[in-house]
This record gives sequence, C-alpha cells and structure tokens, in this order.
Amino acid sequence: MYEVFNYVSPRNEDFVDEFITFLKNKAIEGRLLARFDYLEQYGPLAKPPAFEHLGEKIYYIRLSFGRLEIRILFFRWEENYSYQWFS
Repeated sequence: MYEVFNYVSPRNEDFVDEFITFLKNKAIEGRLLARFDYLEQYGPLAKPPAFEHLGEKIYYIRLSFGRLEIRILFFRWEENYSYQWFS
C-alpha cells in the first residue's frame, strides 16, 4: 500500500474534498474514490488510462462523464512513494 493524501492549504482548505462536494454527484464521487483506492494499492505501477504522466513527478487522474471532463493533478515523492492531490 502507498500513502495518498489531499493537499491542505495553510488556511486549512482541502481543495480536493471541496471539489468533490461541489460536484454533488455520487457516481462521479464513486469513480474518483475508486481511482484514489487504485493509486493507494498500485502506487508507481498505476497505468493509463486511470493516470497520465505529465512530466517529472507530476501526474493526473482523467475521468470523463459525457461532456464533463475532470482532471486532478497529483505528484509523487520518491523516498516513500507518497502522493498528494491538487484539484
């Protein structure tokens, strides 16, 4: 298992949770949480189409729901394969 956590701003704002709450759609929330679980399980072995590599240690989750396209950026720390999300 790999450590995955949301970015929390210095003002204690959790942008990923706020984004998911803003969507107000259980189907989308379920798919996002499934991707988070997949990343926790497979870490650096996670493959497209679930995740895409942008460069260096930056990746993103890509989800499509009809016309709605969702991208959530995340990055990896080498020493312990921790992941942090940004939306």
